[in-house]
Amino acid sequence: MALTGVRTKTVKTYSITQNFGTETRELEQSTVVRYSSGGQTLDSTLYVHNIPLNSKYVYVSGPREGVRLIRTPNQHFLMQFKYEYDLSRQLVSKALHTHPDSLKWKEFYKFDEFGRLRKKTRFDPSKAINNEKNIPIDNLDNLVENLQEAMMTESRDAEDEAAARIQEEITAKIKEKGPRQLGWGEVFSYDQTGLILEHKELYDGFVIEITTYRIDSLGVRNKEQEYFDPSLMSRTTYAYNPSGSLKEEISIGQFGRAIKSKSYEYDLYGRNIKVNTFQSDGTLMKTLSRIYHDTESRITEILADSSKKLIFRKEIRVDQYQRHIVEAHFDDKSHLIQKRTLTYDLKGWLIQINDYDMLRPGKDDEIIPISVITYEYE
Repeated sequence: MALTGVRTKTVKTYSITQNFGTETRELEQSTVVRYSSGGQTLDSTLYVHNIPLNSKYVYVSGPREGVRLIRTPNQHFLMQFKYEYDLSRQLVSKALHTHPDSLKWKEFYKFDEFGRLRKKTRFDPSKAINNEKNIPIDNLDNLVENLQEAMMTESRDAEDEAAARIQEEITAKIKEKGPRQLGWGEVFSYDQTGLILEHKELYDGFVIEITTYRIDSLGVRNKEQEYFDPSLMSRTTYAYNPSGSLKEEISIGQFGRAIKSKSYEYDLYGRNIKVNTFQSDGTLMKTLSRIYHDTESRITEILADSSKKLIFRKEIRVDQYQRHIVEAHFDDKSHLIQKRTLTYDLKGWLIQINDYDMLRPGKDDEIIPISVITYEYE
């Protein structure tokens, strides 16, 4: 749900303990999310508040030798996510910083003409070895001219011509922004025979992927090899069915090694009813099934392994807006182990989540929350 008019959202997580009948609530962490005037997320910063004892005390030598409590801030910076958008307000990238000046990774997003996510690429810029941030603009001009000439020949299909137009737009943006603010882009180049196509994918000026194709007599591209920069952490590609619903996602890791893949199935109403997760070799690993009990305003989620053995079950109670209001978690023996309640305000915004450990009841078998998450909007 879009948070229209909200500039800041603060999410606070409290741990709840009971000692001798007294309930104690301690703030453990908080997340501050800032939004633009258009509702886009600018950044999200996570702080921890439960400072370790070895950070609170220091040993003092001398006449007053001993352990002393030192003054510590009530919160410590843990991590921050920063978001970037293009001129059409489409999300381009997300970056993780573990310190204000320490970039751990950056993730780029590619969408199709319908606004559907097609590709997500995460890499560590500190490990990238193919740096093309300082490509002279003149060289880029020559590259595009050669590419356009190649695209004009009759042996190229419509897809190649579209690629040429895209390359033209990318080069224009590079000229406008400068060589050090490339964002992401693609470079297509042919060898002298016109039968070998090299496709480079650049992210912030780093060449993260290079795919080489051989083109047959019918103009069909046949993939010959792929190169992945050592900085690549993960890449996920997404495919959709004719109705526009997510059909499949495939993930690879460093050096292009397969990680896992997922397939999705839907009912006649377009609701997701099954998610199959496969291992890197294509073997089924687990299946998440959803059953919708419309007359009871309830959804059942069942996670089973490849042998159909139950891993866990979750019962979800929804309101008239299909928002989750109660979630009950059961283990593989169908024992209720955890319960979660969700509360919304009159605007429909989430304001509180209570988590209960059903295996640790309080006094007189009263269930008490083990954690409380609150949401504040400004």
